[in-house]
Amino acid sequence: MRALLRALTLAVVIAFALSGPGIALPVSADASGAPPTAAESIAAVNAAAPAPAIDATQSMDELVADQSGTEVSISTEPSAGTDIRTAEGSLVEIGVPGSASEEGTITGSEVVYRGVAVDATAVSRPTAEGAQTLLVLDGSDAPTTFRFPISVDGAAAQLREDAAGAVTVISREDGEAVATIAPAWATDADGHPVPTSFRVDGNVLIQTVQHRGASYPVVADPNTCGVTTCTYYFNKQQTRDLAKLPTATAVCAFLYKFPIFAAGCASAGAVVAYQADRAKDRKMCLKIKYTRFGVTVWWPDIYSGRYCK
Repeated sequence: MRALLRALTLAVVIAFALSGPGIALPVSADASGAPPTAAESIAAVNAAAPAPAIDATQSMDELVADQSGTEVSISTEPSAGTDIRTAEGSLVEIGVPGSASEEGTITGSEVVYRGVAVDATAVSRPTAEGAQTLLVLDGSDAPTTFRFPISVDGAAAQLREDAAGAVTVISREDGEAVATIAPAWATDADGHPVPTSFRVDGNVLIQTVQHRGASYPVVADPNTCGVTTCTYYFNKQQTRDLAKLPTATAVCAFLYKFPIFAAGCASAGAVVAYQADRAKDRKMCLKIKYTRFGVTVWWPDIYSGRYCK
């Protein structure tokens, strides 16, 4: 699973927040062959992307959160999925992929849908930007393709993919962009990239992840988006690697692993290296905020918590 205008997180972030669907692989079945419990699935998701500190309440058969005027409700009914009401009034609806074999279970601030596919569980939760849905694949029989239907104000959304792999969610009623889903990527337990990408089919976002043969678990990138900007969070190892690079040219070569930073790298590479070194010395991590539309502009900074591990 990555959410947008302010940003939603669809997990593995719109005029508010939506993240791209994330992938967390796998939670192994126990010796009896039983699928992972809800608690085990949540543990796998939190290991990949620690849960944000969000105040959410259980209301009837759904989880509800209100973050800065953006209201999120996550239903235990898989066919209902996640609804996000933006501060501007748009309603973005994100379906659960596959066909869950049972209703979701609310555990803390997350809803767990077991059996969305063979060896696959979905976990949805609210975030500061909107909501996030991540997939937990607990075996090699899990599919490599997952379909997320998306609608805006009760009508099928228009989805548009850009050259960097991000997807913009557009209202068919007025043609306005209401969300952006950050580009998909995944990495395995050894830090090797796992091929994953988005494509669109009408109002359906399709994520493909070639997980077979990878070293598990595989996790999706922690990339979140706002109305006009996104933030990419580097982990501690990536930060240390960047801090070792002595020149802007070397930094740019490293950042070519992350196409979203290709533009403008030469002029800002030295700043990236400086911030990475500063983060390393403080046992923190590097983050880069960048613009979503028009000319790419980005701002390196440091952070701790959530993705800094």
